[in-house]
Amino acid sequence: MFKRKILVFIYRYIIPYGGLVLVKMISFTYRVRMVDAENESNILNKGESLIYASWHQRFFPGITFFTTRKPIAIMISQSRDGEYISRIVDILGWLPVRGSSSRGGPEAIQN
Repeated sequence: MFKRKILVFIYRYIIPYGGLVLVKMISFTYRVRMVDAENESNILNKGESLIYASWHQRFFPGITFFTTRKPIAIMISQSRDGEYISRIVDILGWLPVRGSSSRGGPEAIQN
């Protein structure tokens, strides 16, 4: 029972916060250049919504970019790995929406 509580603590707190620190440290090494930032501003000023896309191999630079945009919802897979990422996204103050192209994607987009 005690061992399980320790594992739950590690998975719920240590890994997500440690992962976030690591991602932020790596993100300081990236330079992000916004192309057509005025278009983004015009859409947001009209009260309309945007969809940003980032692929897995661009996840770390994406964190650097997305930290400046709030409120934001991030679609995250329903896998176990997605659960870790979902916790990090929650820590950042974003809304984790669970789904992917193969499981729960349409429902996630509606959220």
